[in-house]
Amino acid sequence: MNQKLLAIAIASALAAPMAAQAIDHKISGHVNRGVMFIDDGAASDVTQTDNMASQSRLTWSASGDLGVGGMKAGAVIEYGMSSNRSSGVTVKGRNGNTTGADATFNVRHSRLWFSGNWGKVTMGHGSGAYDGAAYKDQGGSVFLTGIENGGTTWGGGTAFRTNTGAAAGNTVGQAFSNLDGGRYDNLRYDSPKLGPLQVAVDIGDNQRWSAAATLSTSFSGASVVAKAGYEDNENDGGSESYGGSASVLFSQGTNITFAYAQRDLNTVGRDDPDNFFVKLGHRWGPDRVNSVAIAYNESNDVIQDGDEATSWGIGFAHDIPGPRVQLYTGYRNFDLDRPGANIEDVDSFNVGARVRF
Repeated sequence: MNQKLLAIAIASALAAPMAAQAIDHKISGHVNRGVMFIDDGAASDVTQTDNMASQSRLTWSASGDLGVGGMKAGAVIEYGMSSNRSSGVTVKGRNGNTTGADATFNVRHSRLWFSGNWGKVTMGHGSGAYDGAAYKDQGGSVFLTGIENGGTTWGGGTAFRTNTGAAAGNTVGQAFSNLDGGRYDNLRYDSPKLGPLQVAVDIGDNQRWSAAATLSTSFSGASVVAKAGYEDNENDGGSESYGGSASVLFSQGTNITFAYAQRDLNTVGRDDPDNFFVKLGHRWGPDRVNSVAIAYNESNDVIQDGDEATSWGIGFAHDIPGPRVQLYTGYRNFDLDRPGANIEDVDSFNVGARVRF
């Protein structure tokens, strides 16, 4: 009997630290749906869409202590699930449960990571170091209305029309670009915070690599965030990109955001596209649950030399206290100036809600 009790005690002692070091996991995500009115200067339409400013998604994440020197390990799998993407629907088109505008499933993240006081190493499909350099913004939930850098998440699939009603040959989404990084298969390293700074570098397939530095600080009650970086995608995409963004949130809730980026193309005789963005906003109420903003965006030479695409918009969002729900509405105007062409503006208006879990 004593031997059995001893065996049970030893087994329990061995199991205890294993349980303490188990990998914990959780499931989260959100559904983000809206109604969009779109007018291309020749016709108009109303569509029921998935908001691609923050695509509906399902996320599984896990993390746990390794029990060695404070190191941790984890993993993330995230799928985007959309029907009738707000960036893909067309005017008078067969949108909905058909091909073209749908993106039923897409892998957003599939990666594992290890971290410690030396930093963090990530492997798999996810953001490169330069990804997000164009998106440092403290404007609150108003970005859900499309009042963000690039800003074609609502209406990006709409074709520009000439003053005769004929197709101009390109869509809103093709004319504008924030020239940001992206998600791809890579090996990434993030340093520990070095005071207000943190740096990251990654390398992907076909010698694609990027590096970036992020700043997070404050002064006189104002919060400041900024990110700048560089991406070399010459082998795979024939280009190099560099740029950054910065956002200041003042103590009373007023905020201002700037972003600029340029992409150097390895194409003889082709001008290099660039992009500029500015946004002025304000947040108020308990925990700043209300946010409003107006923004201006300019993308040059994105489709072809001489193109000047400009956009402005205004939006409002409200975070319902308690449940993780946001309500929003916004408007955006898109204009494309092209030498020798008379192209009509595109107008987009949206209203919707995001429910997170």
